[in-house]
Amino acid sequence: MSLSLAVISYFAMNTFTNDALLNFLNGLFYVNGTLFLFTVIPIIYPKWLKPYAGLPSDGYKIIRALKNRKYRILDTSLNTSFITI
Repeated sequence: MSLSLAVISYFAMNTFTNDALLNFLNGLFYVNGTLFLFTVIPIIYPKWLKPYAGLPSDGYKIIRALKNRKYRILDTSLNTSFITI
């Protein structure tokens, strides 16, 4: 979601000429771009980050899902369902 908002605001900045709107879109681009970059890093959040302590980031979940998918494709002898995260 944050990546799509960053891309949309980037392209919208080229179509508008109002300074206030350009400043808003510029801020929207940088905030959502930064949010995307920090959540795509594959980590488990540390204890000092209270609301997210011990939880995996989105990037970590993506890597784990890709690894599970790879093992699922290689092991065709078992009839197992996909493990959700």
